[in-house]
Amino acid sequence: DVGKGREPNYSNGVRQKLYKLWLDNDWKTKYNAWIGDRHDVPGQYSEMLARSKFCLVAPGDGWSGRVEDAMLHGCVPVVIMDGAHVVFQTILDWDSFSVRIREADIDKTIDILQAVPPRRLRSMQMHLARVWNRFRWVQGPALEAAVKQQLSTQLEEFDKKLASGT
Repeated sequence: DVGKGREPNYSNGVRQKLYKLWLDNDWKTKYNAWIGDRHDVPGQYSEMLARSKFCLVAPGDGWSGRVEDAMLHGCVPVVIMDGAHVVFQTILDWDSFSVRIREADIDKTIDILQAVPPRRLRSMQMHLARVWNRFRWVQGPALEAAVKQQLSTQLEEFDKKLASGT
């Protein structure tokens, strides 16, 4: 959703500005960049993400799903949301596998992404390959095993702190 027909403050105007830049500057032809809704972007959403190097994560009706979509498809997230704390920010080095663009720099989005050297992009993709599974929601035996492991680890840490008196 690029904010067509929405209130001007929808997505802090980020999606609308990106869409206007895409249209006005012919990003589709010049850079093979796609921004839009189902009428603007051909093909299946999942296939487009899987073929993309960078995927925009902009505010809207909920942006965390976009992070997950990008990461689960091996696409480097490009977060455009000032002041937002991203998922697992305190435990993952987001700078190693994502790009952040300030809302004031939206008009420089293409320049910023083109300035990422191929070696840096490859490094980001490799880091992404190491962390993508943290963004996967599972159920059944896999989830149960992961939850039990996490609880066990936390209990061990708690027991150590308790034993040391800290």
